[in-house]
Amino acid sequence: MRTDVEAEIPGLLSGLKSAISTAPNVPQALADTARTLKLGGPLRSWAEKTASKMHAEGQPCLDDLRKEAAAISSSLAVCVELIGRMWTTGGQGYAQAFENAARTCGMCFPPVSWHAPWLGRTKHDQPADGAGFRDDCLLEP
Repeated sequence: MRTDVEAEIPGLLSGLKSAISTAPNVPQALADTARTLKLGGPLRSWAEKTASKMHAEGQPCLDDLRKEAAAISSSLAVCVELIGRMWTTGGQGYAQAFENAARTCGMCFPPVSWHAPWLGRTKHDQPADGAGFRDDCLLEP
């Protein structure tokens, strides 16, 4: 499940960037973005459930969401942290932060097919060993 979730994280973050640019309602942006994810996929299910919880409980649910995301994937936990910060502080810089995170996650956790033209990558860019994780994607401090 972790691998399936991580494969869709770049799409989630790119979608959030677009949704938040047009309407800065974070729970609604997550709900809208969830509908663009793979039908029946674990990330779509998580995003729909999370958006619903955010609407129902408000910002106090963030601690539970962080714990739940960390249990699934550290990459998803980073996404929740970005979503939580945007929701609590707002600001135009978060659209760019989502885009940067999507690009970074897209390089480290590529889509299953490796064909991701929205990231400027094609099937020909797949590592020779076929690995899905690249160790040259470490974030700088």
